[in-house]
Amino acid sequence: MKQFNSNLVQMFKAILRIFYFFNPRKRHYVLSRNPGLSYIFFLYQLLKYNDKRNRLSKSVLFNLSSGKPDRYIFALMLYFKLSGFELYLKPKFSFLSTCAYGDYLRYIFSFLRIRKQRKIDYEYIITDDMVTLTDSKHKKSIFINYENPLDITPDVIQMPFSFHPLIYIENKTLTNEHLFELLTTLRKSIKCYKIFFAGNYNHPFYNTLANTFPQYLNRNQLIETLLNKRSEKIITSLPNNQNSNFEDKIICIHSKASNLSQDNYLQTIAQSHFFLCPPGFLMPFSHNLSEAMSCETIPILEYNDLMNPPLIDKVNCIAFKGKDGLLQAVDYALKIDKETTEIMKNNVTYYYQKYLAPSSFISKITESKTKTILVKIIAEEISFKN
Repeated sequence: MKQFNSNLVQMFKAILRIFYFFNPRKRHYVLSRNPGLSYIFFLYQLLKYNDKRNRLSKSVLFNLSSGKPDRYIFALMLYFKLSGFELYLKPKFSFLSTCAYGDYLRYIFSFLRIRKQRKIDYEYIITDDMVTLTDSKHKKSIFINYENPLDITPDVIQMPFSFHPLIYIENKTLTNEHLFELLTTLRKSIKCYKIFFAGNYNHPFYNTLANTFPQYLNRNQLIETLLNKRSEKIITSLPNNQNSNFEDKIICIHSKASNLSQDNYLQTIAQSHFFLCPPGFLMPFSHNLSEAMSCETIPILEYNDLMNPPLIDKVNCIAFKGKDGLLQAVDYALKIDKETTEIMKNNVTYYYQKYLAPSSFISKITESKTKTILVKIIAEEISFKN
């Protein structure tokens, strides 16, 4: 019987290995529609990387009930990883069975090297379940919540909006030292573009912002306004010759029509003085703001007042209201002098390091004196339901 069980386990592992080498998109599609298979596959991934190597001195246990919303859970885990924490996971069915519903949690076991729960003394236990939080006898607990994320009181910590997950994955920023080295290099880039934007637009789902934040221009309105009113300034493809003069131009690239890869995206942003930051589809916030500010590139945006703390017009951003305000902001950026630009760039870097960098977020948690820390996460599809 013992031999039979051993053979069964080996056969099951072999099937999982074969399944692992399926086309990732096909595998992801199958897993997302089969919770049981998803649980088994990701449990295997969890055990696969659960080796006996030396552990880091600090550790955190994720005791989560759901893998949704995946990109924000990925960012939360990454922030702890970048700050030198060893990541452990309680292998709950409700979490592992939903890891395939999104696009990014499938990376956590290989990219972040998250490990199976062990009997050790964790610095923090992180949960999204109030029952788990109530039952926890751990000295420090973190409760993550997605409701009303803009309603921030002194006893609440708001998680800063991250880069897009694929930026971290493609650039392999596994440690804070690696991220620091990358950003230091990017901030030394020669600025050859005045205003830059690359991303998706001209899609109907961006119009849904009107249902949740009607006071702001949606992405389609913002880009269309520039294309219609400043067409003589617009370049819709990435220039091949960076030595040319683009001081009076706006580089506006649709991501599907360009060959700009995720690992070159930050490098290109870093070559621009200003970055146009249009909103997401259900909320004004978008990954592009943190990405731009991390590279010492000045954001042009409408939702500066929603930031925590607010960004200040002509200090660490160029802010605008409405279509006319957008055109005035762009014209101002195109004509601004170098001395003012340098001052604003320094202010941008200061703001990013103090309020948006992963290390600043984790510092707020480690400096908290409360037993239960409430962390609010801005999660588009949950926080701002259409």
